[in-house]
Amino acid sequence: MLPSLDFKCGTKPLLLDKLLVRRTYEGVIEGRPSDERNQAIRDRFESWVAEFTGLQKTAVIEPKVESHQGSPRLPRFSCAVFLSHPSPAHDVNAHMSSAAIIWYQQSDPLIDGLDIHRIAAELNWSDVARDGWY
Repeated sequence: MLPSLDFKCGTKPLLLDKLLVRRTYEGVIEGRPSDERNQAIRDRFESWVAEFTGLQKTAVIEPKVESHQGSPRLPRFSCAVFLSHPSPAHDVNAHMSSAAIIWYQQSDPLIDGLDIHRIAAELNWSDVARDGWY
């Protein structure tokens, strides 16, 4: 039995193929966050996820940007999952479906858990999944 996530379209049994988490501002040594820097950080994380999952298209949940000392600040952690389902999402001739989902969360995922259950409840699997063949 596969673990399940509750999507907007119903419950899906899914395999967790990859889990990627990093501190959003990892490697930033000096300076203050800005819209441009935040976008560059997001672009770099999304490229990293595409490289590790092999999917060029990912579902990205827009982060809540807060003001911190007058600067726009992203949540502390950048998170992504690569999920697969044993049935296709679109083409009945496909063998399976998969999706990469990216989100940002303030709470520490190791201590407080991943927000993936809340995120999945806002998504339809068919909107984010791509079909695949073996």
